[in-house]
Amino acid sequence: MVHQRRLLTSTLMFFNLSKHRNHERQNDAYKNGENMKRNEIGLYLEALQSGQEIKSAKVAYAIIKNKKMLIDELKNVEKTQNELLKQIQPYEDARIEMLKKHAKHDGTGNPMIKKSIVNGFEQSEFVLLDRDLFGKEWTEKQKELKEYLDKKETLDKSFNEFLNEEFNCIFHKVKIEEFPSDITANQLEKLEFIIA
Repeated sequence: MVHQRRLLTSTLMFFNLSKHRNHERQNDAYKNGENMKRNEIGLYLEALQSGQEIKSAKVAYAIIKNKKMLIDELKNVEKTQNELLKQIQPYEDARIEMLKKHAKHDGTGNPMIKKSIVNGFEQSEFVLLDRDLFGKEWTEKQKELKEYLDKKETLDKSFNEFLNEEFNCIFHKVKIEEFPSDITANQLEKLEFIIA
């Protein structure tokens, strides 16, 4: 599963770099239920996550409904990603084997994997003993896989274009009065896009 998240992981870097710009868009463009780009899903899931502790049935319902909508679209993203990965399976298999070879191993002999959550997405990566040595050997191995490397670059471009496409996204909204009086300004700012 780690190798299947490779394309998505590279895209998550974009989420971090454009977070501020997207936050401004989030507050302005989507108040009326306009379309949103797939590469903004993580930003909105993170914003919805910030409201998980709000004690209001209507707000909780809106958060759950909106998260479900975004997660459904995220499944579409993962399905597309997996279809693209099948086209370069020998490249991915070689990359994973090289990563396993250079990874630290736990007491049972399994490669160690570091997991983290970034913008609502789980990321996994091998914990490498020597990144420089891995990089040098992987660069050499890629020469043998040139056919797949060229195809991978085309597929990465295609996947990034897919992530930049808009999809229909109409958020379930609630009136400001439904929010509890103890909501923080930070929470309210993040959830502004679900206020009717």
